[in-house]
Amino acid sequence: MHPYGPVRLETGCFTISLDTELAWGTNAHGEFRRYTRHLENTRWVIGQLLQRFETHRVSATWALVGHLFLSECRREGRYPHPDVLTPTLPGMEHWHMHDPASTLEAAPLWYGRDIVSAIRRCLQPQEIGCHTFTHVRADRRSCTREVFRSQVRKCLDVAAAEGLRLRSFVHPENGIAYVDTLAELGFVCYRGRTPAWYAGLPRLVRRAGRLADCARATCPPTYPLPEAQAPLNLPGSMLLGATDGCRRLIPNRRRIKRAIRGLDRAVARREIFHLWFHPWNLAGDPDLLRCLDEILAYADRLRALGDLTVMTMGGIADLVLGAETGEIQRQAA
Repeated sequence: MHPYGPVRLETGCFTISLDTELAWGTNAHGEFRRYTRHLENTRWVIGQLLQRFETHRVSATWALVGHLFLSECRREGRYPHPDVLTPTLPGMEHWHMHDPASTLEAAPLWYGRDIVSAIRRCLQPQEIGCHTFTHVRADRRSCTREVFRSQVRKCLDVAAAEGLRLRSFVHPENGIAYVDTLAELGFVCYRGRTPAWYAGLPRLVRRAGRLADCARATCPPTYPLPEAQAPLNLPGSMLLGATDGCRRLIPNRRRIKRAIRGLDRAVARREIFHLWFHPWNLAGDPDLLRCLDEILAYADRLRALGDLTVMTMGGIADLVLGAETGEIQRQAA
């Protein structure tokens, strides 16, 4: 509990989280071959994002797959990383069957130590969070608590070897589970599912609902600071998602308008607007960078008026829980 009692926002709050995965994001489905062009452009997009975060003074939360901390790995037996428990999935011989057991230079879509370094060098301090070691979806039956704990502990270990302490968590594919395990492992917050009107409905209805909200530029949900109990649930408000398939028919102006409505609502209610996306989605449609430019510029204007504060997920947790500040600056050093 915060030593001075419940905390209230004095302004609206804007937070951004980025699911940073490279090929591991499509490991379960083997679709990294289908999205090679997107994945090959992701490093360029990450560089562009960091430049924009510096320009607009935005500290964001980068939820990294733990394997990206590596510059190389090798097989120990039939597959790499026998010390990490993995789930079973129909059609996959082993969760790490696609891991090239190679190097960053030879297989850059599977390693990302250079990405970690770029994030840490950013002149505007950034937060690095956890996205499991090899993008394991926690709410699947085959992902037991032991598998989840093993995956997260490996992330903590590889980050600690780089002098980093991971405090914020994002579940792959928003498969929320084992929140109590996150508390045991020292995480102060996680990104919860968007509290949308279609939540809990069948999958196809959810997809149609998300498409309809985007097409109509419906105001996304915002929410007040949560109760002071770690790990805090900081739900996503809006996904700045890919523009493939039928989503290509929706003008990007609608996406911008929707985000602006979310920011305005956060300011009016003194609540949190949580934007999230995958860098590789923006690599598939660079015009989404221009969307982000307009969103960040609008947030800048609100902040200049004293109406908005931009914070990382970990920063929000520090505010609510009364933790010591400066963790992000130590990470970026």
